[in-house]
Amino acid sequence: MGYSILSIIENQIVQYFVTSIDEVKSLYGVDSNSMVIEAENEIEYTQIKHHDELKDNLCQTFPGYLAEEAFVEDCLNNNIIIEKINQSKSNFIQYIKHAGKISIKRPDYIIVGEKVAIEVKARNIKFYNNRNVVGIDIRDFKKYKNFQDVFNMKVYFAFYELDSEYKLIKDSLKMISINEIAKGANDNIIKCATSYMMYYESLTPGIELLNNFRLTTAST
Repeated sequence: MGYSILSIIENQIVQYFVTSIDEVKSLYGVDSNSMVIEAENEIEYTQIKHHDELKDNLCQTFPGYLAEEAFVEDCLNNNIIIEKINQSKSNFIQYIKHAGKISIKRPDYIIVGEKVAIEVKARNIKFYNNRNVVGIDIRDFKKYKNFQDVFNMKVYFAFYELDSEYKLIKDSLKMISINEIAKGANDNIIKCATSYMMYYESLTPGIELLNNFRLTTAST
């Protein structure tokens, strides 16, 4: 008999499996609000997008998943090598141990050979002040900004537009850096109560920006 412990750490669900009560006391981020399940064997939890069977049957309809697929394809077509950041629970624990008490969120990808990380988003374009806008939650923004500062990697948001039926518009990639948003409100960025709103047409065309990181063929 063992104990499967579920705890929320920095807005991420983290799961542990231990065989004795004494082990629970030493687990990072576990408190009285954590959930415990008694089980004979370790219970495996994973996000649908990382489940070998479910991801192929369900994720195709999820806008965020489709946006990531489109981003990978855009990078491949433009000779930009990226790597997926491991989003597993065990990997997240390593990140937060390094970050200490600073709240972080991990972006989706890094660009090989560059200190650059990309967070990919699928967004419906909204109408604000008679102009098209996209938004980022301020709390999430701060955590991505913390990631940038702690790990010394410049973070960009990559937006793909969704149509009125929530279908992805593949050639709609636009991008903006954390640093540009962090400069504060200006003619193109509006700080609202809970989010930063950015005028969509002011964002940089994604392929144009990504071409700054195009991999050149090594000479022999």
